[in-house]
Amino acid sequence: MNKRLLLQIREGLLAIALTGLIFYFYSRMESSLMPYYWAVFLWPLLRFALRHGAAAAGIYGGIAGLVCGMISIPISDWLSVIVFAMIPFISVLVMGFFAKYTQKTLNNRRYSSTSLNIITGALLSNVLFYFLRFYIGPLAMGQESPLNIMTGSFWISSLVMTVVVSLLFITIAKLKPSFLIPKRSKYLSRKETSALLND
Repeated sequence: MNKRLLLQIREGLLAIALTGLIFYFYSRMESSLMPYYWAVFLWPLLRFALRHGAAAAGIYGGIAGLVCGMISIPISDWLSVIVFAMIPFISVLVMGFFAKYTQKTLNNRRYSSTSLNIITGALLSNVLFYFLRFYIGPLAMGQESPLNIMTGSFWISSLVMTVVVSLLFITIAKLKPSFLIPKRSKYLSRKETSALLND
């Protein structure tokens, strides 16, 4: 097993653990925060997606969804775990489609392009998560959604999460590029990675 894959597995397991931990505490406060839903537990997975790409993000996102589903839904109701947790969490793979150019533009210090990639990825990932969790899921299960797509709270929740995660990732990436670029990035040559991370 090569070092890049080992790093990916280690970071993937850490992202799952952090996501599960944040979700556990959020689920205890969820009812008091309604009619808004703040998906802060996705942040470790979104960062992982920008570091390792869509395929890995989809796999680890699905596993994280399974973990979070078992925290909030009786495990005997496996269909609800899949529909309301696993499938929505896989939406983080969309952020992974922007990993290559986020890392390349960050490497070249083209910060406006880096920012655009992060914002676009965060927007699409968040909106897709909310759409799957609060529209497609309830529709498929014949249930009423706690966050109706036709209400302002649905769009405010997803857009606020997009803005916050975008600002956070952009700010940290400018100060510390290794936040988004792993030591053995598959999108950059070893020479490029070493030069950037040693700056």
